Amino acid sequence: MIKQNSKVKITKVLLRKVAKAFIKIAVADATENYGEEHDEPMGKVIARLNRAEKVKGVCHSHDFCDANMSMHAALEECGFDVSALFSECDEKDEEGPIYDLWNRAWDLAKKAQFDVKRV
Repeated sequence: MIKQNSKVKITKVLLRKVAKAFIKIAVADATENYGEEHDEPMGKVIARLNRAEKVKGVCHSHDFCDANMSMHAALEECGFDVSALFSECDEKDEEGPIYDLWNRAWDLAKKAQFDVKRV
């Protein structure tokens, strides 16, 4: 388990691994919470809403689940001690490799339209 930011090395392989884990967890959580209310898969619902969104940085995964907890779980699934890594960072400035990995993996998930096959 990676517990120090100095040990976080962001590679394309790691970025794709985290983004895929995040998509799987967020879509599963969204489906559990709201899947019966929609006729299409939740990943497609999130992607459709994101495409229509005018405000940069908004992700509609938050509409259907606690997406921050989904990303937290994805990072842990990929071998990171998220609590230790964030406690090492200055949370006010949101700086450090774990923040960069978190944000870049999230951006990749959005770019892939919450479809694991597109990552």
